Order: sequence, then C-alpha cells, then structure tokens
Amino acid sequence: MSFRTLTAFWVLTLAACATQTAYTSSLTEPDYSPTKSDPVFPLVPDSAGIEDRQFAAFLRGEMQAAGFTVTDNAAQSRYILLFQTGQKTSQINSTIFLPQTRTTSGYVGNTYYSGQTTSTAAIPISSNYTVQKIWLELYATSDVAAQKYKTVWQDYIGAGMDEFQKYSKEILRLLLDVYGTNYQAHTPIQHK
Repeated sequence: MSFRTLTAFWVLTLAACATQTAYTSSLTEPDYSPTKSDPVFPLVPDSAGIEDRQFAAFLRGEMQAAGFTVTDNAAQSRYILLFQTGQKTSQINSTIFLPQTRTTSGYVGNTYYSGQTTSTAAIPISSNYTVQKIWLELYATSDVAAQKYKTVWQDYIGAGMDEFQKYSKEILRLLLDVYGTNYQAHTPIQHK
C-alpha cells in the first residue's frame, strides 16, 4: 500500500470518528405521563450480580443528580424502574476506492516505450464494532400491585464501547433526558 493510500485511509477513518453519537429510542404509553418529580424506585433483584449492583448505584446517583425523585421504598413510589445492560459485537465490512497511477516502461527491440495507466483500486476494510447497550423499563406501582405488568415507558441507548467507557455518565444522561417521552435519534454525546 502506498503512502498516499495510507494517508487517505487514515483521513477517512479519523473523519468518521470525529463526532461520537449514541442511538436513543424512547417510547411512552399514551395513558401515562411520568415526570422526574414522580417518586421512582429503581429495582435491583436480590439475585443481581456485582456488575448489575454497581450499575444500579451508578444509575441511582445519576438520576438523583438529574433531579429525579428516587425512593428506597417501592411502596412509596409511583413507578418502578427496571434496567438491563448488554453488549453486541458486529463486523463492519466496507470498501474504499482510491485512485492509482502505474507507469510501465521498457524496450521493444531497440525502441524505448513508456506509458501511464490510471485506475481505481478497491481496498477492502473489515473491523469489529462493539456496542454497549442499556435498556430501562418503567412500570406503575399501582399496576404491579394489581398484577398488571404494563410497560409505562421504555428506553434504550447504545454507544460504541470506546465512547461508553470514556463518556458513560454523559451517555446515561442522554438516556435520562428523554424520560417519559417518545424519541428516536442518533444523539451527539456532549463531552464535559
């Protein structure tokens, strides 16, 4: 691979990485309108592993910092919040087309010939991309007490692992910013 080809590859790669976004999808049941001021109980099952308990503490702290009314008692809450985290790795295959020029020269008999050929080289690129995902689901405490398990609000966010490790607080805030709303978009991660 020539220097020009390598330079073009890195310019394209860096340009693609310049703006980090997280994909957010939020849906609310029309019969409900949860707000930050409604008491919410983030449920952590007794069987939760260490990572889930650590994430629950992180979630609780970020909710409180964002102005949510978080309670330690499900009976005193208006809503119960469930969460799940996970990862997915996908392979991304693409091709970059770069111009190239080749010069050919030589003798045919006693005559020297030289010529140039211009073409486009297809360079395949393949890489793995891992997404960290967070799902939130909200249930009305009164519905759960009546053994009705109707989702009031659900939210999902996914971001690349590198972005999530660097900006986990900002990504979680993006998720909490759309609480109780209908929203779907790639949202820029605001770096602080």
